[in-house]
Amino acid sequence: MQRITKAGHAADAGLIFHVFVMDSTSTSGAGKASIGFGSFTCYYIRAGAAISGAITPQDIATIGTYAAPTAATNIRIKAVDNANMIGVYEIQLHLDWVATGSEALTIFLTASGAAPVALTIPLVGINVQDGVRLGVTALPNAAADAAGGLPISDAGGLDLDAQLVTKINDILTDTGTTLQAELDGIQADTEDIQTRLPAALTLGGNIKADMLALSGDGPAADNAEAFFDGTGYAGTNNVIPTVMTLTGHTPQTGDGYAIVNHGTHGNAALKTLIDAIDDFIDTEVAAVKAVTDLLIASDAEPTGVPAATATPLVKLAWLFKALIRRVEVTATKKKFFNAADAAEWEKDLSDDGTTYTETTANAP
Repeated sequence: MQRITKAGHAADAGLIFHVFVMDSTSTSGAGKASIGFGSFTCYYIRAGAAISGAITPQDIATIGTYAAPTAATNIRIKAVDNANMIGVYEIQLHLDWVATGSEALTIFLTASGAAPVALTIPLVGINVQDGVRLGVTALPNAAADAAGGLPISDAGGLDLDAQLVTKINDILTDTGTTLQAELDGIQADTEDIQTRLPAALTLGGNIKADMLALSGDGPAADNAEAFFDGTGYAGTNNVIPTVMTLTGHTPQTGDGYAIVNHGTHGNAALKTLIDAIDDFIDTEVAAVKAVTDLLIASDAEPTGVPAATATPLVKLAWLFKALIRRVEVTATKKKFFNAADAAEWEKDLSDDGTTYTETTANAP
């Protein structure tokens, strides 16, 4: 049995294990040396699941350096040291083998001349490499007695019940001498406010407001009432100041503003401009489409000698034709043929032992 491993382990050195492979011909329990990775046959099974298909072994580049197997159908195997640790092999697992959902993984290895190896790895929900909380998220991720950590008794013998009783008694003592006085003051203020409220409210449940009582001026109270109830303002010779400036606002004057019916900046002018933009876009899109349509349209092969001034599409057609049609190369000529297998154009070749030269395309 191997060390326990966290279910859902990450793809790292935690998925490296070591097994001892015994020589099947040995009567002393000696290990089997120098078994190549490709000589192993491997299967595995997870608790509660079916046995896997045949697993394909892969090599390990460097012992002790984890490299994830290419797929879940692979395992990496290599002898650790065929001189000093004969029979000890390192295996590197794919992370899918230790995924959550199972409590154990068993790996079965066989090889010619070696005793079978059955390796069982318990899969647990804790991380034994986590020195703070073993990967248990229900516990605080901080050292005990540190910020965010579990409380402890530095002196030992922590009695939480006794501590809680002491603190509660302290709170009761404090509230009995200070908090009660504050509560008494609040109650007195509340009672005073209640004596100042009217005994009866309006039909809408509101507090009545006596304008005369507020201002001390009968005419002013009448004018305010007339103003707010909509019957008209009762005062005479009262001047309401003209509002000339709104702070933070700019008056909308002049032709610089998009006035609805303005000939230059109004809605009609904006519509004309938008229509012009729409027409321009339609024209440009049609031009682009005309060019792109050429890219998908079928076309006949070009003929004659390729010209340097040909369009890009024609040049591409020449390249395609050169790829699919027959090419004949002799010591002095490279000829390019058409679909009818007739020479279409050629290049003159020369080689003086130092420089190989092809001339510009010409007629055959």
